[in-house]
Amino acid sequence: MSEHFEMLVDPDVSMADAAKPADQLVVALRDTRLITGDLSSECVLGGSGYHVGPGAQEIYQPSQNEVAFHIVRKVSVGVTRI
Repeated sequence: MSEHFEMLVDPDVSMADAAKPADQLVVALRDTRLITGDLSSECVLGGSGYHVGPGAQEIYQPSQNEVAFHIVRKVSVGVTRI
């Protein structure tokens, strides 16, 4: 379980057309180095996702009550296609 997640929804895209923007999002996340590799079940419990890339650690800014970014267990970015 994650303590936080973001869900991106585009209400203007039909189910039939959803694969293309989902693929474009994965490319954009790879280009910014926020994710790395291919879909993997190694980094998501009960599903598949992408390993966190080095860009995530570079841009992470902890709030006053948080600690530095460390990958100490399985962490991923999931992209679900319905």
